[in-house]
Parts: sequence; structure tokens; C-alpha cells
Amino acid sequence: MNTRATKTAPSGKVEHENLVEAMAAFQAELPEIGKANEAAVEEQDGTVRTYRYAGLPDISAAVLPALGRHGLMFITRPGMHDEHGFSLNYELQHEKGGIRAGRFPLPDPMTTPADEFGYQVARARRIALCAITGVAPGGSDEAARQAAPEPQAPPAPARDWIAEAGQIDDPEQIKSMWHELRDEVKAGRAEQATLDAVAELARQAARRLAEAAVSEGTS
Repeated sequence: MNTRATKTAPSGKVEHENLVEAMAAFQAELPEIGKANEAAVEEQDGTVRTYRYAGLPDISAAVLPALGRHGLMFITRPGMHDEHGFSLNYELQHEKGGIRAGRFPLPDPMTTPADEFGYQVARARRIALCAITGVAPGGSDEAARQAAPEPQAPPAPARDWIAEAGQIDDPEQIKSMWHELRDEVKAGRAEQATLDAVAELARQAARRLAEAAVSEGTS
């Protein structure tokens, strides 16, 4: 057994020879992370669902001192990469030189509102810190995803009654459409002006039909 991995400094810090030993020791005593934040989401039926979650400040307050106790440090910095666009670079470093690093994609700060970009940076830091250390407090992203209502299909485009009637030559068909549209007007889903326009198109179609009949009779 390598006793060098359990040497304790006067400050309570535990010294390790490399990053692997330090991470193994850290994960053997993962700190408990409280869920101090509460959020509410309104469901489709109007009920409100609440959930508690651990935010970045909660996780950092519990994890960073525990990492430091084992000679580990977590750092982040935003940056631009030609191949990956804008991202959050993160590293887990050991005091004796070991490094584990990664990148988390971020939106373009030039086209993203400042408050939204700040939220995305904090979210990226939270996810990266949990991912690289093995901490899994739950909450925020997971709970928000579960609590969020199911996405709804986009509404069907409004029916263009006038354009549709204008393409019909048979006045009886337009009249049938007029009756259907009248029900929509009564239900408040269509305008009276649209109903009047369709009625006028029906009259025009009837006149054209009558004129065609007269023309055939005189030919």
C-alpha cells in the first residue's frame, strides 16, 4: 500500500502523488450537496408543480473545498475555437501537474442577450463541474426537464376562406363553404367581413354561370 497517498498536512489537506490518486480519494468521500433552491412550473391543467434543486453556488460551495483538500482545482474560462465555435473550457488540475480538460459549447455572445448568455455560462459550469468530478446532485437541469410541460404541436395555419372560394367556379360549392364559414363566425373563429366577401364571390360565380348559359343559348 502506498502510504504517500494518505499523508495529511497540518491544514487538514491530504497530499497525493498524482491526479488519479487524488480523484479516487475525493470520490470516496463525496460531499453531500443540499438543494437550497426552489422553482415552480405551471402545468397544462393550471396546477403548479414545485421542485428543489442544487444550483451552481450550492455545488461549488460543497465541491470546491473538498477538491482543494485533495490538491485539486477546477477552473473554467470561455474561449473561441475555430472548429467548435464559442465554448467554456474547463480543467481539473492536480497540484503536482495532472490535468483533465474538456469543452462545453456556448451560444455566440455577440448574438445572445447578456442575461441569457450569463445563464448559459453558469449552466455549462454546473454541468462541467459535475461531469468531471463525478458529483451527481440532481436538480436544476434534470428536475426542470421533468417538470416542464410536454411541447405542444404548433397551431394549424388559419384557413384562407377568400382565396379558397376565389378558386371555385361552382356557386353551390361556394354557398356550402359560406354555411361552414357562418358557423365559424358564430363561434368567434372568423370575421364577419370574411363571410361577406365569400358571399360576394358566390354571387359573382352565379353571374358568371348565368352569363355562360346565355352565351351558349345564343350561339
